[in-house]
Amino acid sequence: MNQQEWIEHIPEVYRGNYKKAVGIGQNPSKAEAIKAKCLDCVNWERTEVRDCTAKNCPLWTHRPYAIKNKR
Repeated sequence: MNQQEWIEHIPEVYRGNYKKAVGIGQNPSKAEAIKAKCLDCVNWERTEVRDCTAKNCPLWTHRPYAIKNKR
């Protein structure tokens, strides 16, 4: 699957985040890369990122949408 095919499978609401993460049209963003990977990991379900229990994941403490005091 090439990059364009990958982007097409991403829900439209998150495509902009992914494009920022990989630097399409601008410099890549680390924060957007973390957000994109976390969303991809949980099948693009924002609440699943927030409620993630994979504490052994190296991105867990950096995941987006988390409640600050629950990190």
